[in-house]
Amino acid sequence: MGSLKATEAQVTNFLQRAIDGAFYMVNMLKYKPVVSPEGVSGEELYGEYLNAIQPFLSQAGAEIVWFGKPLGVLIGPDEEIVWDAIFIVRYPDKQTFLKMAQAKDFPSELRDRALADSRLIPSLGG
Repeated sequence: MGSLKATEAQVTNFLQRAIDGAFYMVNMLKYKPVVSPEGVSGEELYGEYLNAIQPFLSQAGAEIVWFGKPLGVLIGPDEEIVWDAIFIVRYPDKQTFLKMAQAKDFPSELRDRALADSRLIPSLGG
C-alpha cells in the first residue's frame, strides 16, 4: 500500500518546523492504472483533481510553479519507485497551506482515488 496520507508524527513534525513565509511543496505521484469499471485511469482522475483544486490554490495565493514527468532514475537505488509525475507548488505560508488542505470541500477524495503512492516534501527555496 502506498503513502497517501500524512501520519500523525509527520503532521506534528510539519507543524513544529519553523517555516517563515513562502515554501514549496514537492509532489511525487504514482497513478493507479485504472480507477473505475469504465476504464478511467488514475492519471485522468488526477487531472480532474488538479482542475478541482485550482480555485483553492488561487484563493490561497498558491501556484503550481513546475510540473513534469520523470524520465527514470539516474542516481538512486534500482528498486526506487519511478514516479509518473512530479510537480512543485509554491505556498505563501504554512498556515495558508493548512487552511486550504483542511477546507471542508477540498476534493482530497479525488487525489486518494487516483493515486497508488505519493510523496509530499515541504521545501524552502533559495
